[in-house]
Amino acid sequence: GKIWAVAGFQGTGSSSSPDSLRVLYSTNGGITWVLYANVTLGGTDKINTGEIDCEIIENTTGDKFLHVVYGLRATGGTGRYFAGGLTLNIPAFAGTGYAFSWPGNDATLRYYMPRITSDNASYPSNAWIYVAISFDSLGRNVQKLVRCTSPYTTTPTWTYKADKIYWGQGGVGEPQRKLFTDIAYFKNGANDSIIVSYSGVPDSTKIFFSKMDISGISPSVAGQFIGFVGGSEADNFKYGAKLSSNGNDNGSILCVFNQAGVTEGVK
Repeated sequence: GKIWAVAGFQGTGSSSSPDSLRVLYSTNGGITWVLYANVTLGGTDKINTGEIDCEIIENTTGDKFLHVVYGLRATGGTGRYFAGGLTLNIPAFAGTGYAFSWPGNDATLRYYMPRITSDNASYPSNAWIYVAISFDSLGRNVQKLVRCTSPYTTTPTWTYKADKIYWGQGGVGEPQRKLFTDIAYFKNGANDSIIVSYSGVPDSTKIFFSKMDISGISPSVAGQFIGFVGGSEADNFKYGAKLSSNGNDNGSILCVFNQAGVTEGVK
């Protein structure tokens, strides 16, 4: 019966202080909001604009956990790009923050735009959660995946997929870009799938989609290209694509995206 929201908050606005996360809830449809938690980041870390996402997991026991992911930069917003997570027990106040670290992670690599989804609608007592993230190294832009098979805790254990989800854009030495990732869980009969979108490619007017099974290893490569969409105005630049799914059998996945200042939806 509650709506939950997470927002980034600038401490003093200076590079010498860290940002924080504000977690709020509403019991009256969003008319008023109650502050549940205020979480200050470490060091002088700064949250990147538009890079917060969250997912609630509820067990059949009634236990509920809010999983939050966010992109941030170290050293007052001038240092490395990486991704963090926060898990809160929302019936009983408790929580833990952490940083994601893929194999081969170092300060020269950029990890940004994390997005989270779960299969809780299909598996109420045994849910998994999945995080897809944009990644680049020397202009080569891809996406990576991490999943948690035991999310009913404030100290989740993450399994990292070292391979890319999707193809690389750009070449070695080319400028770094900000590309938009999103992820959704989809169940079609007995088949569980993770669908990932990829938009904001500067030399393309398409939104690209890939899929994998919930283990992240089928087919034999980490992801499977399933097509692209140009929309009714196929020559316009697309960015900021978002995915949504009801998670049930024979449902739909919806994608809404920006193009030249106009929002257009596809199904």
